[in-house]
Amino acid sequence: MPKIIGVDLDDVLFACNEALCVWHNLNYGTSYAKEDVVSYELKYVWGCTETEAIARVRQFLDSFEHSNALTVQGAVEGLRVLGEENCHIVTARAQMFSGPTTQWLERHFPKMANRVHFVGSEYGFIHHEEIKPATCKRLGIDVFIDDSLVHASGVSKAGIPVLLLDNPWNQTDKLSLNVERVYSWDEIVERLR
Repeated sequence: MPKIIGVDLDDVLFACNEALCVWHNLNYGTSYAKEDVVSYELKYVWGCTETEAIARVRQFLDSFEHSNALTVQGAVEGLRVLGEENCHIVTARAQMFSGPTTQWLERHFPKMANRVHFVGSEYGFIHHEEIKPATCKRLGIDVFIDDSLVHASGVSKAGIPVLLLDNPWNQTDKLSLNVERVYSWDEIVERLR
């Protein structure tokens, strides 16, 4: 088993796109489901400008739906088996969203609430692609779990194997070297034990 495991937050631990769809449907009269989120860039999903997509994500991060979002199926049990004390969360969320993020983590992953690293910009989930791999290297992470093709590729190029949790927005025939697609937390645990 790897000594230090890195995990992304959104749609790896926190069922983000499910909660975001609920929030968006309530506020914009849409009927999105997680399966409709086929791009990591929400402006394409919602048919709006990037500025508007960023504004919507920022509103979501302060919403009831965010606070009450569920965990990704199997994540709580999976991290218990792998040992939460051996894990770090490295998220593309910005430090300015640490309040609602930490509150959610304290309810669902209390042992990890003080081991979260925010590497995003003030725009929410918008990221600088080199920061997540550099943070993983600095923390000595042996394997990383993510749902983003961009982040999985960046972290793998830094020499860290990545397990890519299958989702509608990360479909491709070609994965970067050192990136392996997985379909559940049960499979993640099986591969890492």
